[in-house]
Amino acid sequence: SLAGVCEFVLSLRKKLSNIICDRQTRRYWTTARSAASGNDADSLQHTDVVAVNVTYRDGREYYSDFRVDGRPTAATDYELSGKTWSHGEFATMLAAIFAPSSKAGFHYSRETKLHSIPAFVFDFKVAAQNNRLYFLQSRDKIWFPDYGGSIWIDARTPSLIRLQLETAHIPDYPIERTKAEIDYSTVPLGDGTSMVLPTSSKAVICATNAKCSRSITKFKSWHKFRATTKMVVRPFGLIVTKPTLPMP
Repeated sequence: SLAGVCEFVLSLRKKLSNIICDRQTRRYWTTARSAASGNDADSLQHTDVVAVNVTYRDGREYYSDFRVDGRPTAATDYELSGKTWSHGEFATMLAAIFAPSSKAGFHYSRETKLHSIPAFVFDFKVAAQNNRLYFLQSRDKIWFPDYGGSIWIDARTPSLIRLQLETAHIPDYPIERTKAEIDYSTVPLGDGTSMVLPTSSKAVICATNAKCSRSITKFKSWHKFRATTKMVVRPFGLIVTKPTLPMP
């Protein structure tokens, strides 16, 4: 089952060509203690809702059409707003784990159920000296930490259904620790095909000032982007082209 997921991840660059979706993220601020406890009853202060279009092409994720609380904003202004932001849930995090250069160590953990689906759980670890793909950034400072987590695989298919990722404690850096959880499902793409894609994610990012941010993300309206041209011959030889843009 793990080999099947590995093959799936390493072929994502080709399979995800021309895939696009809407991503909506609710961001919150909270204290490090309440974030660690996972107790939603502790005071969570809502900050904003960020909506963005995500496109995957040529092995990379691209973000466009940023909207904060419904208001359009330039990506540069958004990135410089001083608030936390995570990316890579589309495919980059998975590619980083399974990349040969990461030399990730995997071991079988247990068999369990997730939403009534029987699942195999494998734990993994990537050492900092082998990590060249998964990074943290605070202003102009970028670093590549130790990280690990768990991969949940549908025991029936087998296909990926959850990724959990957490960095080790990182003293003397602007971000001390991060935690992410991404759920996957088989999603129809509107043209009769389907694919295993992320449907939701949660992330916690804790800074050295004992403050943590928390975000909950939904991925919606997955579809393939393509354009077709219809040529119609008019009297006197006039040719008119009619483009068709994103397929619903």
